[in-house]
Amino acid sequence: MKGFQPDPLEKALKAELGAGEHLRWHGRANMGVANLAAFGIWLFAIPWTGFALFWTFMAWHGVNESGEMGLMRYAFPAFGIPFILIGLGMLAAPFLGLFTNREIIHGVTNRRLITLIKVGKSLKVKSLQAHQIGPVTRWEGKAGRGKISIETHTSRDSEGSRRTETVDLIGIDEVRRVGELVRDLSRSADEKASLAR
Repeated sequence: MKGFQPDPLEKALKAELGAGEHLRWHGRANMGVANLAAFGIWLFAIPWTGFALFWTFMAWHGVNESGEMGLMRYAFPAFGIPFILIGLGMLAAPFLGLFTNREIIHGVTNRRLITLIKVGKSLKVKSLQAHQIGPVTRWEGKAGRGKISIETHTSRDSEGSRRTETVDLIGIDEVRRVGELVRDLSRSADEKASLAR
């Protein structure tokens, strides 16, 4: 019988903590929930691919009816091929995520949010300081699982349109509790900032 093995990702998360920093909560992302959410792209990919196939077929059919000869005969229908490939890529994207060996662990400390993403042997560490936490949105599903979306800042793109940047904690099992911890962390940062003035 194999003995209890400590979680290497949890160990890596604890190694990220600074002096005086401690975890209030940590948990692995439920990747089934995260992978299921990736299928949302199909709402866009199916009509995109369908239209690209229809357009290319109609262009090909129209050129064949005209009886035009030479390379220009293929130029108009060939224009649709990249759009078909993009559509097929969008349709395949959720399935590719199912086969990627990706592990995610989130942590809420007394100072920040930490997310570790392990893909193969690579480890990516993302951190969000308490003072960067903006409005928090919680999506909660069955059994208290869900996602937390945290607005960090807004910016303007090159056309002047407003963009809101977010950090998402996905696949959270105790999403209500974690949402409250994130809000508490934000409030404590606001209190410290008002005392410093």
